[in-house]
Amino acid sequence: LLNSGDRFIISGKLIEQPGGNLLLAGFYSNSIQKEKLRGFFINKIDVKTGELTINSFKEINSSMLGAASLDENEETKTKSKETENPEDDDDKDQFPNDFIIRSVYVNPSDSSIVINSEVLKRTFYFSTSTYNDGGRRTTYTTSYDGFINKDLLIINADKDGNIRWVNAIPKSQREEVVS
Repeated sequence: LLNSGDRFIISGKLIEQPGGNLLLAGFYSNSIQKEKLRGFFINKIDVKTGELTINSFKEINSSMLGAASLDENEETKTKSKETENPEDDDDKDQFPNDFIIRSVYVNPSDSSIVINSEVLKRTFYFSTSTYNDGGRRTTYTTSYDGFINKDLLIINADKDGNIRWVNAIPKSQREEVVS
């Protein structure tokens, strides 16, 4: 049984590993409205026994970017700062909610996990044009289906789901298909 407490999945990806085990990785929020991304989770299930071998939930924030793995003292200091200034609970330490998992890799040599994700927004709109050509009226409808891909978020965790590092790579890319 998976106990997620007060965590609500925003997005995730299920991967079948060599040997048949299942790995579920994704992002969660602490509110049912899923307004703010608060962390990531990794769950690993042994399909032969049905046993949950990894059940890891880890809060992440922008102060972790580019940092090597946090030890207990650093993690405690970060939590103390958050507790001391509850009125500063604005978006400066938040990640966008639009991250989707692109891939999850498991390193076969040490079973560490790398989660690659990016912000993805989809756009879709129509444009209609009418032309008069010597008494003939022609209407053209063009549809635009687009994707806006933004920042990448890469998380490296050890085999037990503990964060080694988190990095954000800023980018902005737009793709549009016109038909």
